[in-house]
Order: sequence, then C-alpha cells, then structure tokens
Amino acid sequence: MRAQTVLVAAVVLLALACSSRQAAVSIVNAAVRPLDIVLLLDQSGSMRGNDPENNRIVASKALIRYLAGFWSPTLDHRLGVVNFGDRLPADPADEVMPLLALDSVNSARGELISARLEAMDLGNTNFVNALRRAAELFAGARSDESRQRAVVILTDGQPDDTRRLTQSQYFDELTRFFGDSMTGCHLYVLGIDQKNQFWSTSESYWRRIARYTQRLSSSDEKTMNQAFFQVAALALEGIADTWRTRPSKTGLS
Repeated sequence: MRAQTVLVAAVVLLALACSSRQAAVSIVNAAVRPLDIVLLLDQSGSMRGNDPENNRIVASKALIRYLAGFWSPTLDHRLGVVNFGDRLPADPADEVMPLLALDSVNSARGELISARLEAMDLGNTNFVNALRRAAELFAGARSDESRQRAVVILTDGQPDDTRRLTQSQYFDELTRFFGDSMTGCHLYVLGIDQKNQFWSTSESYWRRIARYTQRLSSSDEKTMNQAFFQVAALALEGIADTWRTRPSKTGLS
C-alpha cells in the first residue's frame, strides 16, 4: 500500500507542475502550451513480476483526477491511454482511449477512462506498435503546434515480440519510427522494474530517443519525486530555468 501511495504522490507532483496554478508562478516564458499526453501502459506478461502491485494503473488514475482539477480554457491539458503488449485485449475497445480534455465540467470523461484502467496480460512487448497508436491519437485529436505533445511510457523497458529481433534491431526500428512519424513530440520513459531484470540493459537504448529516462523504485519517494518533476519541467517549455537545469539522475545507485 505504501508503494502505491508513494507513486501516486509522485504523479500528483507531475500534475501540479503541469497545472495552470503552478505555471502562473514558475513561468519565465509566456508561451507555455497546453499538453497532449498519451500514456503508454506496458501490459506485457513480464509486468506481472516487475509491477506486481500494478502501480502503473494506480498512478495513471491519480494523474487523470488531478489534471481534471486544474483544467482551464487556456491550458486545457488532454490525456489519452494506450494499453499495449503484442496482442489486443479481450475487448479490443480497451486498447486505446482517445485524448480528452479533463475539465471539471466534463469530469465524467476522466471517470470513464479511470474505470477502464486495469492490469492486463497482452503477451510480449511491441513498443513500435504502441507508438503508432499514440501517433494516431494525436492525429485524430488534431494535436498541432499550438499544443505540446508528449508520450510517457511506463514499462520494464524490454522490447520483445514474435519476430525475436535483437535488442539493437528493435531500438533501431523505434528510433526510425519516432524520428519519421512523431516530430515535435517529447518522449519520457519511466522504468518500473523491481528486479532490474530488463531496465539495466535497455535504458542506454532508450536514452538515444527519449528526452528523459528514469528507473522508478516504488519504495523510494525521493527518486520518484525527482523523476516526475524532471518530466514536468521538460514537458512545459516555459518552466523556470532553475527547474530545467536540475541534475538528471538516471537509474538507481
């Protein structure tokens, strides 16, 4: 239970940094754009061992609730979700939840998304297909230069599917797709891997394409708070320089 509480607290800190109230205090550049965030939730079979308490689900629900409380007409942050593995959920409609403005007037939207969030076993881990779904969500929601697009992946980090490519081949494919199809989008990869079984070998690859990577220890509040603050500072272009220049810590000692 404490692990879930810590991760929820970290997500709240991320959402606070994204909110209009915090922005009013911290902005040094008025050209702050509302966020379009797509959460990619790794629902592959390996997550049963590496995220046994399903903290990725708890954290996602907390972020939805908090963003709904800080919606404004000028910073109308939107959020969508992609549940991914290498096969569809039992109900294919659960794979993708479109970008929605989580304003207080339409709070039922956030509640609807939260009610559909649950742990799944979707086989292997096809990241490029998940990014393809994210790109489709942005396109379908007409996410343009007036909004900052961001993808946040919660994963144990290891790509794998029935093709059985090498890790280098998988990440070459990811790099090409992200560069060709997601120009202007920020990518943040947060590792949830209690045993550090996969993250230790994959993080160096993620660093090549992600703006920020961090392995989260669900029992280490300081580590998670730092990771989410860093993501928020990078995602909002107008955040104060003192936030942006904080040391970036990747991995755990």
